[in-house]
Amino acid sequence: MLDEVEVHCFTNAHLGGFKADYIRIVTSSRDTPEVVEGVKHLWFDYIGGDLVLKGAANLIRYLERRQIWKREAGWPVYLAGTGPYLAYTAGIVASRVEITILGAELTFQDVNGDAWWQEVILPRVRTL
Repeated sequence: MLDEVEVHCFTNAHLGGFKADYIRIVTSSRDTPEVVEGVKHLWFDYIGGDLVLKGAANLIRYLERRQIWKREAGWPVYLAGTGPYLAYTAGIVASRVEITILGAELTFQDVNGDAWWQEVILPRVRTL
């Protein structure tokens, strides 16, 4: 039986990490508080609140119905937000569900985020 939900923020000395992405967005958006609030909402309210509070079993059911943005080596990657964006993955480890926040981006260079996927998120997923 699944017991709990844990949230981790991806970090890697060579590939950067979610917290560095978050700081970059907040620093570059000081004059637009709605952007800062948007990325905070995704991290603290959506991931840290809504998803965690579902509990492990309900979270798995929710993710099974949620649209997967991309998939790599068995890792489903979900996209949250409409700008700023947050990419995360989740999986069962032992008796818990682990959510890993892979990265955050303010806007996409292309329509569907393929450049961000290729340059930032995919290399991070490959290290999981």
